[in-house]
Amino acid sequence: ISALSRNGWIQAKAAKELGLTQRQIGYRIKKYNIRPPWE
Repeated sequence: ISALSRNGWIQAKAAKELGLTQRQIGYRIKKYNIRPPWE
């Protein structure tokens, strides 16, 4: 979640920072029901 926050909730940038693919980070966001603070 902190990687997403640091990257303005842009999944591609957060994934690159964490060494994941966009598909992997998207799966984890969906799996753990992660939502941005404004939702």
